[in-house]
Amino acid sequence: MRSTIWGTSVPYIYQLIPVLALWACGDDSSGPDSINYAGTYPGEFYAIVTSTAPSERDSLSGGAVTLTLERSDEDRYHFSVTSGVDAPAADIVIDEAGVVSFPAFDQQANLDLISSFLFGICDLSSAVATPSGSVADEQLTISVLATGGTCDWSAGQGTDLRPTDIQLTWTGNKT
Repeated sequence: MRSTIWGTSVPYIYQLIPVLALWACGDDSSGPDSINYAGTYPGEFYAIVTSTAPSERDSLSGGAVTLTLERSDEDRYHFSVTSGVDAPAADIVIDEAGVVSFPAFDQQANLDLISSFLFGICDLSSAVATPSGSVADEQLTISVLATGGTCDWSAGQGTDLRPTDIQLTWTGNKT
């Protein structure tokens, strides 16, 4: 005798379970497409230099820039900067929330850029560079923070050497 559940033979139920499971899960292809952040973002470049001993902060304008994102895959982009102080070009990843990650970040190239921007008044030989970035409300911001360096706050006179953090930031609004 064959057992039944709700008047249906059990072997038929086992054949129906995979079909019901697939139907319940749905098809990912019907979900929303990823956000496309590609485009140009005219804006500005600036640096913030901060000392903790004694506490002091200064900012320097690097002028107008144009940031460009070229999409190479669903969430991968090529980032480049033109005019003003150019950032090293980089391949980046931007998630659905607009958070930027840097899978191939070139720390030394960025430390060299920071050092050249500050006209040699900083020793970054022991510094570490950390990138960050985001896209929110069509505004792109990319920053590189160098920590562990020492800068001469006496403008190259050698009389006021301090531990210093230096942040370079490129920001712009999509056109």
